[in-house]
Amino acid sequence: MQQEARQMGDKSERAYWWIDARANALSKWIDANRGRLLLIAVFAWMGIWGLLLEGREDLDTFGRLIRGMGPELAGIVIAAVTIDALAERRQRQSRKKQLIRQLGSKYRDVTEMALLELRHEGWLDDGSLRGVNLTGANLSGANLIDANLSDVTFWQADLSEAFLMDARLPRSNFNSANLRNAIARGADLREANLEFANLAQIHLEGADLHGARLWRPNLGGVHLDDANLSNARLVEADLIRASLCRANLEMAYLHLARLDRADLPGANLNGATLSGASLREVDLTRAQNWSIGQLASAEALEGAIMPDGAQLRQEGTENRERIDGLTFGEWKAQYLATHGGDESDIRDPR
Repeated sequence: MQQEARQMGDKSERAYWWIDARANALSKWIDANRGRLLLIAVFAWMGIWGLLLEGREDLDTFGRLIRGMGPELAGIVIAAVTIDALAERRQRQSRKKQLIRQLGSKYRDVTEMALLELRHEGWLDDGSLRGVNLTGANLSGANLIDANLSDVTFWQADLSEAFLMDARLPRSNFNSANLRNAIARGADLREANLEFANLAQIHLEGADLHGARLWRPNLGGVHLDDANLSNARLVEADLIRASLCRANLEMAYLHLARLDRADLPGANLNGATLSGASLREVDLTRAQNWSIGQLASAEALEGAIMPDGAQLRQEGTENRERIDGLTFGEWKAQYLATHGGDESDIRDPR
């Protein structure tokens, strides 16, 4: 039921974007063609006036001129203006296609000029780039703020240090793309393919990654505060020291992920898969909607601070300090004895 509601919400949002884009396009067209529309209105009125004067004999010279030439002149002018508008439209469409081809260039100066022209024409955010192929494009440092790039292919593209704040990128393909140091705060990356992408030091605060696909992503130390990672596939993800404050990890697939020393206050773990995951020295005291069954499926919990505040034992190594405490098995038995229930029960000691 919840999934159906989310799908309905996604469809409603897409419909809103489509209507909004068409309304903006119509508004811009009217602004750009205001002179033509005024000219057509004047001569159409003249043609209609001439037709209404047919059969009248009490006309002065001007009235006879309107009756004789009005309809014919109106037809000529309207036809000429229409032909001119169609020619300009074809020219703009041709220019748009040329700019999109340039946007896929391997040369940064070419893509930079294309971006400037596309933004000036309003084509960067009105849906004109939907589904285009930008394989191998050099967009390093590009300004793509608020851009509408849904369903775009960025395979092996260079988006390092690109500005993607609030960009609309649902279902886009970033397979093997370089997103190192990119700023994607608030970006819409729902169902995006980020497999094998370089995500080192990317900023994803508040980003929507619902259903996104990632394979062994390097997200160590990355800020994912307030991000939506529900239903995302984060197989073998490196999330060491990542900041996941208030992140939504509901039903996320974190199989074999490394979450050592990650920040999880306020994170929603409802239904998240943690099988084989490493959660060494993670503070779980403020994590939400966790279950003992989830934690039991993790591979490593040494040094973790459990939801009730107890810290688990950890043997000292070259990289880790020794911590005295209970093993996970001992903590689990103690917790269940105190609180009752079984491993599948979700517990929030607050």
